[in-house]
Amino acid sequence: MEKKKFIYWQEDDMWLGYLEEYPDYWTQGETEAELRENLLDIYKDLTSGAVFPVRRFVAGDRLVGFRSSTQPTIKRKFSLRLCASA
Repeated sequence: MEKKKFIYWQEDDMWLGYLEEYPDYWTQGETEAELRENLLDIYKDLTSGAVFPVRRFVAGDRLVGFRSSTQPTIKRKFSLRLCASA
């Protein structure tokens, strides 16, 4: 089982987040659980080639000029478990 880190926060009544490796691809959910499901869907799309082009950041890369137009009230960094589908 592989783990991927993601950043997420709650803004008003929605949860927003993105995978640490793919900061350009944000998603949202009405609950934290729905956000996690959406992050898994995005990860599958990004790694399957369904989305092109994909900009990926790895350890040591520097984010230049990356900023949000929103001010998150809570910002957390956690790991997301990726399970192979049967």
